[in-house]
Amino acid sequence: MDSLVPAAWESSVAKFLSSLSDAQRKAFEVPASPEQCLILVQQIQARKKGYDRLVVVLEPLISPLKRFEGSLDVLSQSHTLGSPIWGIMRIFITVSFHYC
Repeated sequence: MDSLVPAAWESSVAKFLSSLSDAQRKAFEVPASPEQCLILVQQIQARKKGYDRLVVVLEPLISPLKRFEGSLDVLSQSHTLGSPIWGIMRIFITVSFHYC
């Protein structure tokens, strides 16, 4: 059974790499084993948790702003200082709203 894991891993990596372009293939770094791949995934998930918590905390503020986004666009365009501030907030709202 242990010999099947490396063979399956190599087969999966080869299949995935064949679907990439030459530039993507050069940039892609293959984890040496399934265990290393799992460790990388767990590290990425741990980094993502901090952003998840931030989105959950700010969600009550983001939802009403998302509802009135069109109206706030019009209002911010009439003020020279409000437009850049609203632009930055809108980017954050859009990204966090799609992330939820």
